[in-house]
Amino acid sequence: MVADDTELMRRIQAGDEEAFELFVTRYQKRLYRLAYASLGNRDEALDATQETFVKIYRARLRWAPGAKPGSWAYRILINHCIDQARRRKFRERFSLDGRAGAPVEPVAEAADSPLAQSLRQEERERVAAAVRRLPEKQRLMLLLRHRDDLSIEEIAEAMACSIGTVKSTLHRAVAKLRVLMDVPVAAASPARTE
Repeated sequence: MVADDTELMRRIQAGDEEAFELFVTRYQKRLYRLAYASLGNRDEALDATQETFVKIYRARLRWAPGAKPGSWAYRILINHCIDQARRRKFRERFSLDGRAGAPVEPVAEAADSPLAQSLRQEERERVAAAVRRLPEKQRLMLLLRHRDDLSIEEIAEAMACSIGTVKSTLHRAVAKLRVLMDVPVAAASPARTE
């Protein structure tokens, strides 16, 4: 029988290493994707994901049973990524070469022509570049909502803010994306709400 996240956290608090391994397996891809989207660098994203699991294990006794373990894990990762981004900005500000950013990972779909793959990749890169230009909070909430499919309530818990703040931030993020991508309002799809 597969344990739910709350049961896993109770077992982790009791020192069950197998439960922690299951929790890591359940969340590692999701946390990595969010870290990569936030940091834009594979190595930094892997480090952030690993560090998040270390922090989760160390803080396991402070987890409150009323909190959703997934939202709690996202919150730890988000805080780590924000700190990492601040450190990076400081390093870039004082670096000699001033390089920033990272290339977008190419994604090819089987059975497509090279032209179709190329066009789709160009569009992905265009969207990814626009998303990277969003303010940190808007970018993270947009990714949690539309890529990780978290509910408004789960995002509010993960970001430690109100539901109204999540809704307004998502609305501003979509509006800014439209401007950044120069998409007419009528042509853009509406933001998901609950």
